[in-house]
Amino acid sequence: MLIQYSGGSTTLTGRGSFLVKYAASGALTWARQSSDGTTVAQSISSSSTGLLYLAGWVSSTSNFFTSTGSISTPTNGPESWLAKYDAQGYALWARFASFPSSPSFYGGFTTIDGSGNNVFFTGNFKGL
Repeated sequence: MLIQYSGGSTTLTGRGSFLVKYAASGALTWARQSSDGTTVAQSISSSSTGLLYLAGWVSSTSNFFTSTGSISTPTNGPESWLAKYDAQGYALWARFASFPSSPSFYGGFTTIDGSGNNVFFTGNFKGL
């Protein structure tokens, strides 16, 4: 995927989710491939300190990119995920939820409480 902006472009390769930050003027600040594999990002929330929370689901082994490496999904999915990113778009941590008896478990919506210290995460599942 090619993200173009005045002054250049950023290319994201392969498959996965992305995270893009624009300034108030509409200028692209940065673009990151937030994960690879079969990930679907469905929701984003931001704290007053600039931290970002992304949520979604994954159906295969994937990686969430940090500034120095990656965080891998623990299983082959389907799993819901919640990841915390710093103000530069790099993952700080990722949490995964799956149920062995559920063939479909999809998450994806977040919100942060008024204190900015707690994030809430919700999703859907389908039993056997």
